[in-house]
Amino acid sequence: MADVSLVEVIALLAHDVDGVARGTGTHLDHGLTGALLMDLALAGRIDVIGGHVVVTNPAATDHPLTDAALARIQQERRAREPRDWIVRLSGDVRSAVLSRLVETGLLRRETDRLLKLFPRTRYPAPDGLESLVETDARERMRGAVTGPGPVEPGTAVLCGLVSAMGWARRVLPDLPPQQVETRFDEFRRTVWAANAVKQIIDDAESIRRAATVAAATG
Repeated sequence: MADVSLVEVIALLAHDVDGVARGTGTHLDHGLTGALLMDLALAGRIDVIGGHVVVTNPAATDHPLTDAALARIQQERRAREPRDWIVRLSGDVRSAVLSRLVETGLLRRETDRLLKLFPRTRYPAPDGLESLVETDARERMRGAVTGPGPVEPGTAVLCGLVSAMGWARRVLPDLPPQQVETRFDEFRRTVWAANAVKQIIDDAESIRRAATVAAATG
């Protein structure tokens, strides 16, 4: 499982076995981009210094998604915060990571029509079952919640991103929801990209609620 990136794991967790993505597309885009940045951070290529994302090692990672993001960050002359990079990079990440998962056989691309009217693209598992990669991710997260020992960095980051996306209850439905949410939130606070993703999602939800209230009272 070590050669599967964090952004790929998040993409797998985002889709049910029928290949339908959960939640809004924009939120998913931001979550995937946060995972992509943390792939670079875990690989020792970037860090946050003085509130800005900086390249600490320009060497290629030999992974096309992270290398493309690393090149974008290197080429930028202006210092940018994590939130800025998540927004700027989010446009292309979902399409790229799903294409890679199809190429590697972890997902299958299918097109159909919802209610026989609206075109839809789904990404189901090839055999209709959860992949071993996704199962391994859930077991690692389960251990992070229930185990007494230290949690390795990749798993802690995964838990933090899942918390930011609001998926904590869904990924481990057999555990007490409050226990999972509390533990995942602890991880989220230590992960700079997860904090940025949560801020973006929270701000978007606040705007949406305000617009709903305004429409209802106007």
